[in-house]
Amino acid sequence: MARNCYAYLDHVYKVDDKRVIPQQTIEFTWAGYRLPNATIGSGSTRRFDAFFVYHNDPSRIMFQTFATATEFTPRIPTQGDFLLTYAVVSENFPPARGTFALHVDRDLEKIRFTMVRRERECNTDVRT
Repeated sequence: MARNCYAYLDHVYKVDDKRVIPQQTIEFTWAGYRLPNATIGSGSTRRFDAFFVYHNDPSRIMFQTFATATEFTPRIPTQGDFLLTYAVVSENFPPARGTFALHVDRDLEKIRFTMVRRERECNTDVRT
């Protein structure tokens, strides 16, 4: 069982102009859960809220975090292609990371979010 798990956006890379968009460290919300830390049962998974879009403004990527100030809220400045790396840390397992390709577009039907790679430090099997 993974105890005291937190989810973070490690970094955002804009593919079009090959630059890293700096981000503050801020805890993301777990799907359907009010607290920033959660337990993940042995052999199970738990979802967190990676991002969301408003259907009437799909090129604006929004993040659900525990930030109380807008300066800590992650930002994706415009439409285009991005690589987003998320990390889940736990008090009793090494961090688990996943990198995802995100295509942001003004057309809701053209937005894409796909896994590129999953990394587990020390070969620990932690599902996120």
